[in-house]
Amino acid sequence: MGRRRPRRPPQRRHHRKPGHLTLHARPATEPPVFIGRRQQHPSCTIRAAVDASRGSGGLALRMDDRHLYALVIEDQQVHAEVRIGPSRS
Repeated sequence: MGRRRPRRPPQRRHHRKPGHLTLHARPATEPPVFIGRRQQHPSCTIRAAVDASRGSGGLALRMDDRHLYALVIEDQQVHAEVRIGPSRS
């Protein structure tokens, strides 16, 4: 089976400059914007600035469906979710 091409080119929802990555939100009726990067070392430092003034946004560190840390900003409130195996908070 050959490579499938979209009927229309996808809109670019991010831009990069050295040391920065900016994601642009989609309308609430579309799936959220997501870019993943594999962590290469056991220890790392991550900084993020989230502007959720026009909706919601967040940051997730995910190993799999059962192991993740997530921060979501919505309606001027920050919500945290932690999953470690069967435990959740």
